[in-house]
Amino acid sequence: MNKRKVLEERQKKLEKAEAIIEGLAEHGIIVEIEQLNEDFAKYETMLAERENSGADEEITEEQKQVIKSLDSYYEIFLQGHNEIYYDETIRRPTIIDDRVVEFFLAVVPPHLIETQTEVIEENKRNQASLNEFNLNYILRTLRDDGQMYEAEGYIDPVSGKIKVVDGSSRRKSCILAVKPYRIMVTREVISRKQLGLRSERANDHKGSSFWEQSLEFSELKKDGLSNQEIAQAKGVQESRVSYGLGAVDEVPNELYTRFQAHTSIARTTIEWLVPKWRLMSKVGRTQEFLENVKPFNESDAKNDAQVLSNMKRAFRKIMPEEHQPAPAKGYMQREDYQIKHKFDHDSGKVVVNVIDASPEIIAKIDSFFKDL
Repeated sequence: MNKRKVLEERQKKLEKAEAIIEGLAEHGIIVEIEQLNEDFAKYETMLAERENSGADEEITEEQKQVIKSLDSYYEIFLQGHNEIYYDETIRRPTIIDDRVVEFFLAVVPPHLIETQTEVIEENKRNQASLNEFNLNYILRTLRDDGQMYEAEGYIDPVSGKIKVVDGSSRRKSCILAVKPYRIMVTREVISRKQLGLRSERANDHKGSSFWEQSLEFSELKKDGLSNQEIAQAKGVQESRVSYGLGAVDEVPNELYTRFQAHTSIARTTIEWLVPKWRLMSKVGRTQEFLENVKPFNESDAKNDAQVLSNMKRAFRKIMPEEHQPAPAKGYMQREDYQIKHKFDHDSGKVVVNVIDASPEIIAKIDSFFKDL
């Protein structure tokens, strides 16, 4: 880099620092230019180290403090702003399609995230289902410590909006937490193939749920592929494809509202639910089942295991006797739960095990033994 270029870069950074200091001062926050420049210099160093070592490297305590300071600067500085703040002094060159693509930092004010950014179609994360429950792993640090990793995207040459390639969960988290959204962007055109590859590789950091995989199965089925062909294409067993298609194309979305976030439902839960739904459909009991399983309510939030237990009780309640599942080995079936007990002669204690009992039943059993 020649001397003139170095001077131009320094001038840009100085102007940026002065603008931020002036903006912070309007909110009563006084920051020395030396401190601000030091924090931004540390941040640039951190970005370069990440690019060289990979984003999976553990964040150090020093880096966390840099991010926290940086986010607080932007959060205060952007209050009342109705524009995205582009900081081209913070850059990250990346190799894409055998060429160097320059990314630079964009900071989106919270109230502009939904209108000025969009997630690309190639991103397979199910956006409609993202909420504060399945994003808790981000929100618990975002609210206090800031956004740990920048998202990645590009500026659409037609709409001018930022297209999010990697970072859709962080995007939604910033909306929920009312925090600025930091994303590295480029103005260069990236091929659709590369967009898909970068998004898929990014999503691998938090693997797709079985529900999201099932959506892919459903799309392939609509394209005319058989279950066997889908299984071969995805490298899974055909039975898993069958469960996935049942979860998406047979079980109604209404039933998934019983869970906190249906995209994070365990595969074992879906593997119980799909065959039971198919059986209830045959005997005409699906509507009765829905009526006996209450929708998710934040005021009495239940985890997925509790919801599944409720569903099992509802299934036993509404199904004819010939379709009732046999109790587990050694257990006795009560009206809506299973129980077994064993007396230990050496200790004089009674051990009681229950399956699918409601909290009320467990409380009654507990109270019974306490009163003995």
